[in-house]
Amino acid sequence: MTIYSNGQDRLQTQLRRWFHRRDLRKRAVRRIDGLPLALGTDTGVARKENQDRVGVLKVQISRERSYLAVALCDGMGGMVDGAGCAALAIAVFFSTCIRERQIPLQQRLYIAAKKANDAVFAEYEGRGGATLSAVIVESNASAAGINIGDSRIYNFQSSLEQLSRDDTLAGQFSGDRNFVERRNELLQYVGIGDAIEPHIVAIPRNATTLLLTSDGIHFLDQRTIERVIELAGDPLAIAQRLLDIANWTDGRDNGSIAVVNPRQLGGITHDDAGTIGLWDAFGEVQIIGTDRLDALQPTPVSPHGAENGNEWVDTKAEQRSRLRGSKQTKKVSKKPKNELKQKKDAPPRPQLKIKFDRGEDNG
Repeated sequence: MTIYSNGQDRLQTQLRRWFHRRDLRKRAVRRIDGLPLALGTDTGVARKENQDRVGVLKVQISRERSYLAVALCDGMGGMVDGAGCAALAIAVFFSTCIRERQIPLQQRLYIAAKKANDAVFAEYEGRGGATLSAVIVESNASAAGINIGDSRIYNFQSSLEQLSRDDTLAGQFSGDRNFVERRNELLQYVGIGDAIEPHIVAIPRNATTLLLTSDGIHFLDQRTIERVIELAGDPLAIAQRLLDIANWTDGRDNGSIAVVNPRQLGGITHDDAGTIGLWDAFGEVQIIGTDRLDALQPTPVSPHGAENGNEWVDTKAEQRSRLRGSKQTKKVSKKPKNELKQKKDAPPRPQLKIKFDRGEDNG
């Protein structure tokens, strides 16, 4: 299916619809072609609906510069429309990452997480929400993550290390044994409103295997997860085996996982500038139309980091640069008058062409 998008809101709407499609299988596990990563999700043995969403976004900013964004959202059980909240959260997160592709890494993560929270809160008014764990790895090997809720980001080298911190009493006060009652209730989630405080997650420069998991996977004990990674090695095998073990040992919750080897990203194929690819465990989206991507204007930013709590605002230098850029784009090449008239009368070209492909299930 081919869909034409006329801007950021349209893109966000189409991605949300794609992530919330209803004809999904109970289980899907797949390796992403040309990328050192795998995605997997399973409804589990007890649930009728999968409220997890996991996906990866590849943005080719220029011939030499690209980045991958991997995200996982777990819809809140016991609240309104967990699957819808997760689909909206991941769609807004990814569409914002596309729009903000030129800004510094941590600001990009922070703004995308805030936009996802604002969108879910605006629609569900605090009655529904989702977790969010996400990592961006750039072609220059820099990486960072962000976390809201109790989905997790791990790094495995010789042992498994949890890089994120759960937004629960147990996670925030892990050294204090007095917090036993209601210890696993979430303190915040995507969709909570203005009180949201996304956590930037540091990713080690030498990270070898990153895992993003929902609680339907990481309820397994740490040694079990470590042994699976040690013996499987390959991202696809890791995802398949952890989903299998989760179902064999419990299976009462949805389980989702993303496994990525960031060290191997330097060898990925470089696409034409502006090309965007999006995958989940069931299929993929190709977004084409590189000459029109700049119509999705990024949110103005300042050099200040997300950690200091400042709002993003244009500096005067950035404003002058933006104005110079806009003037350059208004230059018109010399064409015969009749050709110009034909172009003026022609319907406007679409800004984005989105091609949907269901993909194959490797699970």
